[in-house]
Amino acid sequence: MKRIKIPRLFNPKKVLAATARRASAASAGMDFDGIPEPNMKLSRALLIVLLLHVVAVSDEQAKTPSASGKTYIVKKGDNPVAIAKKLKVSYNDLIALNHIDDPRKLQIGQKLLVPKTTSSKTTSAKPSNQKKSKK
Repeated sequence: MKRIKIPRLFNPKKVLAATARRASAASAGMDFDGIPEPNMKLSRALLIVLLLHVVAVSDEQAKTPSASGKTYIVKKGDNPVAIAKKLKVSYNDLIALNHIDDPRKLQIGQKLLVPKTTSSKTTSAKPSNQKKSKK
């Protein structure tokens, strides 16, 4: 039977020495209360970044389209563009609502949530060439 050699991550002598130093500092009664916190500016910056992240995530969730309560089951030959046209919904809303990373990986029988249709006008793929009549 072949033995597998596992590499050591820490030198045992160094680990024991570091542990001993911490223990001796604690037993010597060293007081760190009088030392100001050196990373105060870093802590504030970290707090600001965290706050901005929370705001950005909540904004992103607010932009996520809501479901209409209906579902669509993917059939053979379906793709997200055809499904969006068939259901008369936005392609981007369909993709975002169903968290589809790669539209080419839809599977037959997969259930998709149908987004609510917006009351605003949606732009069609075909340009309108109709001229307005003058009165």
